[in-house]
This record gives sequence, C-alpha cells and structure tokens, in this order.
Amino acid sequence: MVRITVLLVLLGIGASAKAQLLHPPVVHHGHSYPVVRIGAQWWFAENLRTELYRNGDTIPTLPQAGAWRNARIGAHAVYRTDPEMLSMYGRLYNWHAVTDQRGLCPQGWRVPTAADWEELALALGGDSLAGGALKDTTHWDGPNTGATDASGFHARAGGARSNYGESLFEGAYGYYWSSTPEGMDKAVFRFLGTYNADLYQGSSEPQDGFSCRCVKEE
Repeated sequence: MVRITVLLVLLGIGASAKAQLLHPPVVHHGHSYPVVRIGAQWWFAENLRTELYRNGDTIPTLPQAGAWRNARIGAHAVYRTDPEMLSMYGRLYNWHAVTDQRGLCPQGWRVPTAADWEELALALGGDSLAGGALKDTTHWDGPNTGATDASGFHARAGGARSNYGESLFEGAYGYYWSSTPEGMDKAVFRFLGTYNADLYQGSSEPQDGFSCRCVKEE
C-alpha cells in the first residue's frame, strides 16, 4: 500500500512538472502562434507574420526596391510577394520595425536581444550544435545537415530581402533579427544554413529584411 501511494505521488509530481512546461498559443493580431520552452526561455515556435505594430498601427510595405533601400522607418515584406511564402515563412522585417517603440511582439514579449539568442544557443549545446536542434526537417533544401528540430523551434529557410530589395536564399538559409545594435549603423542577427548544424551570428544593415521571433519577457 505504501509503495502504491509513493508511486502515485511521484506520478503526480511528474505530471505537474510536465504541465508547467506547457504554454498556450499566443494570439497576436488574429494569428495563433505556438510557444515552446527552450532552457529557461519561452519562444514563439513560428516566425512573425503581423502587418501591425502592437498598438494597431500599420507597418508599411515597400514593394519597390528603391523605397526599401532608402527607408528609415519600419517596413515589412513577403518573400517574392508570394502568398505561399507568407504561409510557410511569415514576413520579413527591416530592423527599423524591430526597434520601433510601438513594438512588433505582443505585450509581455519582445524581439530577442543578442543575449537572448546566446542563452538559447547555450541551452542547446552551443553555437556549433544549436542550429541542428533549431532547424525543422522539411522546409529546407538538401542536405539540411544535422537537422533534428529537437528543440521544437521549427526554424525554416525563409531567406531574406536584401537591403537592395532582392529576395535571396529561400530554402538555403534562415535569418533572424536581434534587437541589439552593433556600432553606429548595423545590428546583430543570427542565421542558420542547410550545409551545417551551426547557429551563426553576424551583423547587417538595418535595411535588410529578416524573419523575427518573440521571446517572453521575464
């Protein structure tokens, strides 16, 4: 009888702990985003696709390359303006949109800082291993080296819109902004590639269009 009672208690503790690791989807401007816990952080498990800032203001879309290149305000784009790309990869945002005080993410969430990305990488074994755990196993061109999606992050190869307005690298690379500046005229981003399992860090001009995720504020 004692053994049965102890077993039931242990099972109850296990079920409670598992329940604490679940998070309901977050609805933001009409779209429901799944959420995943990685280490001590909660992350959106899907790229942002909102056309609005948190307060409901519209984020401009600038289809012409010249307007995109010269923009000094937040803007978004869809890869090749293709609705199928939107469905698979979400929207691409310039860094002006990332840092706009009106906010891209819902209340209580933020576009990750460089430090947030570093914490994520460490939770998955460091930069040389994290990419494989982040990449999903289907939305990449081959060879998609090391992809397991063990983290549940579901990173996809959504490509980028260059600072000259070109749609580039869909299927081969996924690029993600941080909110952290680097120097006077660049910002930190992270990227994944099909040819390795690394999570890389780089810096780029604010006119580039990359994917965005949200991380929960502590």
